[in-house]
Formats: sequence, C-alpha cells, structure tokens
Amino acid sequence: MARVFTGVRDERVLEDPVPHFVTNEHGYFAYADSGLSLTIVRAHSFQTPITDPENYPSYLWVESVNGFYLLRQEVLEGAPQPWVIVREVLPEEPHNFFYEFLAVLEDYARSLEA
Repeated sequence: MARVFTGVRDERVLEDPVPHFVTNEHGYFAYADSGLSLTIVRAHSFQTPITDPENYPSYLWVESVNGFYLLRQEVLEGAPQPWVIVREVLPEEPHNFFYEFLAVLEDYARSLEA
C-alpha cells in the first residue's frame, strides 16, 4: 500500500527525461523530452542515503509556475545519467507547500525507490 503524505492531494507518475536546463536573464528553465517546459521558481537538491557509491540516485525538488515536480538523476557505475521528471506532486494547498514538503521529502523519495 502506498504511503500517504500530509498535504498531498494526488500525484502523477512520470518518466520524462530532461535533457536541457537553461539559465538566462529571464529565469531558470527545464525542458523535458515530452515538451513539458518548467519555469523554475525554487529548487532544492538532495540525496537519500548512499549504500552503493557507484549506483545511487540524486533528487531535485522543484516548484515551477506549472506546479511541483520531483526529478531524479541516477548515478550508474559512477556515471551520472540524465535528469528525469518522476513525479508531479499535487498539493491540497499550494501556498508554502514547497517548504512544508521539505520535512518529508527524503521519506517521499525513499518510498519511490522501494
């Protein structure tokens, strides 16, 4: 059974590679293979505990003008792979959700790895 996280109304499972991140005078953007374009407002990078230094994920929690997204980057045999959007997280209340969800973000990411 999936764990329920406080403040999360729903989530959308994605596997959308992000080959391009762009920073310019207009902002910070992520462009996914599907055509999804994220205008990033805030981002927080983190890692779950690393048990194998040659194979592990890193994460990027993003608030964009489009919504809230979790991106994952796998390191396989020591080589970083492309970033992938793995979840769109739909909050019950978007106000302050980016910061409030930080408290459970590592648990949330580990629940995706299980």
